[in-house]
Amino acid sequence: SGPDGTACSPCSPGTFKTETGTGVCTDCMADTYSITSGAGSADSCRACPGHTWSRWSPPGSSVVKNCTCRAGYTGDDGTECGRCGQGTFKPETGAAECTPCAAGSFSTAFAAVEAGVCETCPGNTRSDAGSDHITDCTCL
Repeated sequence: SGPDGTACSPCSPGTFKTETGTGVCTDCMADTYSITSGAGSADSCRACPGHTWSRWSPPGSSVVKNCTCRAGYTGDDGTECGRCGQGTFKPETGAAECTPCAAGSFSTAFAAVEAGVCETCPGNTRSDAGSDHITDCTCL
């Protein structure tokens, strides 16, 4: 990029320019990233891995690790994230682990984003933390 008649600079990673001549580089969209320097199309912008998003990365991201797990999913930043299993939840984004439902409760939901999905066991029963079905609630 740069003005005609002067030395040009390649678009930096996270950006691209589709036409020759004077002009500016365009940022890759949110939820994408590009490691390519001098990219000539938006095709160089790759989607973040499954169940991630680039909350911490504005448009123009050049780092896949800026793609973080969505709430309800867990894994390492920059990789595809797995859903939280039954009996767990995760309200925040990022690489944090899923939190087990408290003892005395259970949840059958997958990819839960709040503790409110954890249902209390019936009266005079108990369950271990992270229980995933009402049958885990046993008589005292």
